[in-house]
Amino acid sequence: MKKLLLSLHFLVLAFGIYAQDKTYIIEIESLTLNSVNLSWNRADGTSEKDANQAYTSYYVEYGIKGFERGKGITNVNSWAGTVLYNLIPDTEYSFFIRKQTVPADSSVWFEEYNFKTLCCNTTISNIKAEMEYANGINIKDIIDVHINFNEVADSYELEYGLKGFEKGNGIILKSDINRFSIGNTNLQSNTEYDYFIRGKCSGVYGEWSQRNTFATTNVFHYAGSEAFDVAFENITNKSATIRWQQIVGSASKYYIEYGLKGFARGTGKIELTRLNYQYLNELDSNTEYSFFIRSYNKTSTEPVWFTEHTFKTLPCNTEISGVKSTEVWTTCYCGDGAIVIEWNDLADSYELEYWLKDFQKGTGILIQTGTSYINISPNLGGNDYDFYIRAKCNGVFGNWSAKNSFSTTNQTYQDIKNVQNSNFEIFPNPVGDILNIKLNSTFDINSAKIYVIDLMGLVRYKSEYKNNYNLSSLPAGTYIVRVKDKQSSEAKIIQKK
Repeated sequence: MKKLLLSLHFLVLAFGIYAQDKTYIIEIESLTLNSVNLSWNRADGTSEKDANQAYTSYYVEYGIKGFERGKGITNVNSWAGTVLYNLIPDTEYSFFIRKQTVPADSSVWFEEYNFKTLCCNTTISNIKAEMEYANGINIKDIIDVHINFNEVADSYELEYGLKGFEKGNGIILKSDINRFSIGNTNLQSNTEYDYFIRGKCSGVYGEWSQRNTFATTNVFHYAGSEAFDVAFENITNKSATIRWQQIVGSASKYYIEYGLKGFARGTGKIELTRLNYQYLNELDSNTEYSFFIRSYNKTSTEPVWFTEHTFKTLPCNTEISGVKSTEVWTTCYCGDGAIVIEWNDLADSYELEYWLKDFQKGTGILIQTGTSYINISPNLGGNDYDFYIRAKCNGVFGNWSAKNSFSTTNQTYQDIKNVQNSNFEIFPNPVGDILNIKLNSTFDINSAKIYVIDLMGLVRYKSEYKNNYNLSSLPAGTYIVRVKDKQSSEAKIIQKK
């Protein structure tokens, strides 16, 4: 762990050194004994993507620190990054980058960036074991256990056996990478196992790790020519989603039949579907249901068609929980902000009452709905609102929820400004990852807020005012940037590359 912390400390220091007085900021995505994954972007935050092609190519030259330029290893990359392999552990390297369109005598090509590979270390840390079940023939019983850990050595050795086995009497596996896979040849279902790992540096093994444990679970055996894993998700008092995976056989369409538990086969609801899931609604609360499935090309006499999968809906519950509200903005150039309110769905129907902040209960606007969400239409204006929700089960309402609140922005797209007449500047446009905004004296920078909205009206980014904003998480497309303070609100359209 101490070695890992030192490595992370080195990465932080390296990042700061790279950013100093250089054209590019270099990020180390991952670093090992003999490899490194690097990416870069311009230090001034601008994009240098070539407008006349879909990607930008870079020249890279690298070698052991101090190597003679022109005699290093050169690559051409079609993205702003590179992965270097076959490096020497605990060694400093230098590398140089330039756009393919930048001449070789440019000063950029002589800016040196440095990194150092990790030192070989036999300490084993951060061990994780994951269970996987692969498909067998007519059965699902092939167990794979994948064990991985931090990579800091040349090679590794693992010893495993039944829980409590004596060290030295287990099964030995070897690996050149920080991963082991144990197949079901020597594993049993529903069984606990112990294992130890040690690393090798320069031909010498270090100490074994402490004892670690994993446990296999029961496997499932099926008769017939096909079989399914069936799972029930998002169960409420009146709905459920059924998902399935075909683990024996294959098909592109399925027959399903479902109904109240114990229903006479052939009298349930039968459907043919190309999907691997089915949404069931209008169910009875607190009730058990049965579900059956087979491939469309299998007969109704197949054993799989008589394999029963069951679930039970939840009891109806009038307690309101999970309330959240989201502002969405219309894009029809005709209205102000709207609000979508959602909550957990466990009742038959609902009522929501809302009006301006601190309104007296019983004097607001009342909305009735059978779903667990409400879209309050546009033209709410830039105001603060309170709202309450209550639920109905078996014709009887429960108590009103505690007071909830939302605020709307005085939004109208008719006030989108052009570049010449706007009270704020945005650059660059089109924008890559970093957007810069500069306000003039019309806006109060202490109360100004920045919104980035997509063309569906959803707020995709929100921030207090600052010099620049990282939009790298947004996909390419058209967006509206809105600046709003206590008195003013303006917007511009931008293109995200």
